Amino acid sequence: MTTSGWLRDLWRRWRLQHWAARAHYPVRLRRKYGSEDEQKRDTARLTEHGYRVVDEENSGATVNVAPPPNVYLREGPSVLPYDLPLAVVTYERDQRSR
Repeated sequence: MTTSGWLRDLWRRWRLQHWAARAHYPVRLRRKYGSEDEQKRDTARLTEHGYRVVDEENSGATVNVAPPPNVYLREGPSVLPYDLPLAVVTYERDQRSR
C-alpha cells in the first residue's frame, strides 16, 4: 500500500467512526480507490454500517511503463501497459439502518 493509500484508509476509518459515534451517516457516498485492496477494506467497513454498493465504475486510468526508445536495439522497445485498478464506487445506506 502506498503512503497516500494508507492515509486515505486512515481518514475513511476515522470518518466512519465519527459518524457512528454520532449515529448520523450520510445517505450516499462516492469514493475513489487507488487499489483493489483499499476498496475491499473500505467496502467491508461500510457494509458493517449498512451501506451497499449501488454503482461501480472503472476509471480506465492506465500508465505506460514502456522503456524509452533505445537506438542500440534493432527491434523497438516492448510496450508494457499497466492498468491501474482505480475505481469509483457509489454507496448508499440501507433505509432500515437509519
